[in-house]
Amino acid sequence: MRPATQPTPANLATDALAAYRLTRLVTRDWITDGIRSRARAALGDGTADFLACPWCVGVWVAAAVTAARALLPEAWQWPARGLSAAAIVGLADVWAERA
Repeated sequence: MRPATQPTPANLATDALAAYRLTRLVTRDWITDGIRSRARAALGDGTADFLACPWCVGVWVAAAVTAARALLPEAWQWPARGLSAAAIVGLADVWAERA
């Protein structure tokens, strides 16, 4: 395994936006409502509440994103860019709705 390279500011921004989007996908998006509902039914409210907590999920998502960047930088770059673009579009939509 080759050593991890120093992250660039662009990679840090891309990874932060990708982590935001993945965290939002797990904790809030309607597309994962069914998964959260099944987890709540199987695990009970207390344990399943983890899946609705952005702070809780965000730590683990950020760790996975950091590992992906360090261990598979070329393979991770395109998914990270796509997730980052989706995050920017979502944030812009929220901003435009408030304006």
